[in-house]
Amino acid sequence: MENEDGFRIDLSAFTADVKFEKDVMGIRMNVDDFEEGEKFLISKGFRMVSQQAKMFETDSNKSAAYVSPSGVIIMPVKHKKGVG
Repeated sequence: MENEDGFRIDLSAFTADVKFEKDVMGIRMNVDDFEEGEKFLISKGFRMVSQQAKMFETDSNKSAAYVSPSGVIIMPVKHKKGVG
C-alpha cells in the first residue's frame, strides 16, 4: 500500500510452517548486497524466524525473515536491478 506522499507499507502472510502466537510486525530492510545484510543481522544475534524458514527468491528479488532475541523481525530484501 502506498499513500500520496510515497510512504509504503507491506502486508505479508507467513506460510503455514511458520507459527506465531500473535500478529507480528516486520521491518523491510532494502539492501544492495543480500549476503552482507544477512551477515550483519546474524552478527547482531538475529536468526531465521523458524527452523523451517528459508530464503525466498523470485525473478525480481531475494529476501528472508530474521528475528532478534527481543522479537523484532527484520527482512533484508535485495531488488534485482532492471527486472520487473
